[in-house]
Amino acid sequence: MSPATADGRHLVAKFYALQATRSTGFVSPIFALFVLRDVSFVEYGVLSAVLSIVMVGGELPTGYVGDRYGRRTSLAVSVGCTVVSLLGFVVARGFVPYLAFYVIWAFALTFASGSVDAWLYELLERHLSADAYTTIRGRGASVMRWTSVATMIGGGALYVVDPAYPFLASATLNALGLVVLRAMPESRG
Repeated sequence: MSPATADGRHLVAKFYALQATRSTGFVSPIFALFVLRDVSFVEYGVLSAVLSIVMVGGELPTGYVGDRYGRRTSLAVSVGCTVVSLLGFVVARGFVPYLAFYVIWAFALTFASGSVDAWLYELLERHLSADAYTTIRGRGASVMRWTSVATMIGGGALYVVDPAYPFLASATLNALGLVVLRAMPESRG
């Protein structure tokens, strides 16, 4: 195996590890139950609408960050915003605090949107082969989904012990993404 191929395979393994850390499965099965303890159904609907609006409106400015400062930087900001929002949900009480953390969460999603795909493509083009993009991206999505399945089961069990535990577990898992990102090369658009 040539050094370039070995480096490329290590890069792919790190990408899969990153995808695993991006899962929010711990909170997926219990999220609505958790939030509805403090807000009404109407407010919950408004929160979801605001999330969508901010995501659509945030695509261009957050995409600029990835293009200007690098995709890895954009992904690190995404991870940071995800962790802040997950921890914020634990302490939020009432509509306004949830609204603030929903906005942060929306930005977390937009900082990753597009940056993950562009970053992977550019790194594969440089270190392995861009022809492998579709396969590796698809497998990465599967890694995230399987991680979500496993953590959803854990999230339900943790919620029974303490409703905050799934959020703390998810924040910890997501924060590990910063460690993985640090070990990966940068890519600029």
